[in-house]
Amino acid sequence: MATPVLIDTDMGIDDAVAIALGLCAEQVSVVGIASVAGNVSLEQATCNAGRLLAALGTRVPLAKGLSQPDVDLKDASHVFGPDGLGNLDLSVPADFEPGGYLDLYEEVINTHGESLT
Repeated sequence: MATPVLIDTDMGIDDAVAIALGLCAEQVSVVGIASVAGNVSLEQATCNAGRLLAALGTRVPLAKGLSQPDVDLKDASHVFGPDGLGNLDLSVPADFEPGGYLDLYEEVINTHGESLT
């Protein structure tokens, strides 16, 4: 039985590869993705997750996480490019509408309980 996994991601190239591998692995069931700021801004990370899922032709619940407090957050655009995905030409899907992170967390915890990773 596949382990249900909720992925919390700042969606740079490294996370895109990890998510793609997770979606292909028989041992893992990606049950949701929540974006956070880090490699790129929260807005860009959320957008990147939607771009990746659309390019892979898969639907996984996607939620936009919380914004960082007003701090001088250093991103990794010098490593991953301004968009976090090396300026990969992936479009944002027309029906792109990420949900709220609290709703996603509540849903997957209630559904999967202690088996959730």
